[in-house]
Amino acid sequence: MMTSTSESHSMVNGQISWEAMIQAEVKKFNRDEEEKQLEKRSIYHLPAFAKMIKSATVLTPQVASFGPYHHGEQHLMLVEGYKKTALIHFLIKSQQPLQYFIDVMKTYVKDLQACYEFLDAKWQDEDKFIELMITDGCFMLEVLRIHQNQSKRTSYAKHDPIFSDHGAQHKLPYIKRDMLMLENQLPLLVLKVLHQAETNNEINNLVFEFFEMEDMLHTNPDMGLHVLDLYRKGLIETHIQSNSNAAVASTNYSCSSAQENDKQPQQCELLINTEASNGPMLTAVKLHESLIQFKPSGSKKMTSISFDKGTLKLPCLIIDDATESALLNVMAFEHLHVGLEDVVSSYVCFMGELIESVADLQLLRSKKIIHMAVESDQAATNLLNSLSKEVTHDPKGHMETVRNKVKEYCRKKWRRWLANLLDLYFDTPWKTLSVIAAMVLLVLTFVQTFYSVFSYQHPSKKN
Repeated sequence: MMTSTSESHSMVNGQISWEAMIQAEVKKFNRDEEEKQLEKRSIYHLPAFAKMIKSATVLTPQVASFGPYHHGEQHLMLVEGYKKTALIHFLIKSQQPLQYFIDVMKTYVKDLQACYEFLDAKWQDEDKFIELMITDGCFMLEVLRIHQNQSKRTSYAKHDPIFSDHGAQHKLPYIKRDMLMLENQLPLLVLKVLHQAETNNEINNLVFEFFEMEDMLHTNPDMGLHVLDLYRKGLIETHIQSNSNAAVASTNYSCSSAQENDKQPQQCELLINTEASNGPMLTAVKLHESLIQFKPSGSKKMTSISFDKGTLKLPCLIIDDATESALLNVMAFEHLHVGLEDVVSSYVCFMGELIESVADLQLLRSKKIIHMAVESDQAATNLLNSLSKEVTHDPKGHMETVRNKVKEYCRKKWRRWLANLLDLYFDTPWKTLSVIAAMVLLVLTFVQTFYSVFSYQHPSKKN
């Protein structure tokens, strides 16, 4: 039997040809459906160049995998056995059979799969995917609950490697860090389904409590996308909105060269000859020399930045071993998730401009703005400098407004003159004493000269 020419084009070695597959996709294409699917994405693969710039240890999990992207990697296999233990304990406490959770997850499986930017063929299998979501979800949920009172953890043995007091102290910090990796997220819907099998409490509150963001408890009824998304919400003020709704405006610019032009002596007037909207902001030390005062804003929210009447108020920033990883993953999320404003990225750029040297860092430490949980000032300075490299931010946001106010303040001529005068004559106690002595001598000389002239012109008058 002869096959037609069109049929031969459609079949190659008994399989549908590439041309036929593309044409089939064209025929069934629906733009609205494509938009709906893209809107569901919230968990992304990091671009290769990002991992080349930064160490893999700050962008990818090192102890525990959550979700499909890093599942099965050799260095993460040790925790897989503990996940099974956590699942068993969870089922005992929930008093529900495993089949109950399987059935519930089946009703959401398409939406859950759509949360991931890319899934290998293995995870297109709904049964395997549901197994992964339940196993990893129960383990993450049990970790989130680890800080609850002791009665909540009595189901675990005293020598449990993770859920005992010893495990919570020694292993939890590393798992906690891995839970904030962008590639290591679970849809928050998974945690909500599991959590509500035991309680009606909001999953948001559990996440905020775990990351010590108590001020966010009961303040945000929207569930969120995943743990990293909630963590980001806890870092920012939700009532401050950018003037632009775009996550990454087309006019974004890089902060990597923020301090490249700062090569001159510490004189304000040599560095502020541009308009307020152009060029980098001065460093903390140079702003201080320009009579700008620094004060803590009394908040940890990254948008809690303001400038008024020569005072720059900044939120408190704690620098510890997890700071770099957490901020980089949040910034990556802002960069990749369409519609998300670059709030954290803008804050990092702002601080990168302020802190160029150890002296800048030490100044902000003395003002109780920077709090250190690492030993080296130089290491902390390097960390903040490196975070702002290759980062873009929205030039129309709240922090850009503050930046322009600061630069405009420095442009005032009398402030530049006074700053230079103080820098030249009053920067040390010895110079200050010398100037005062010279002024006193000048006044005495003037008085002596005056009386000499006066006595000469009016010899008959007595002093």
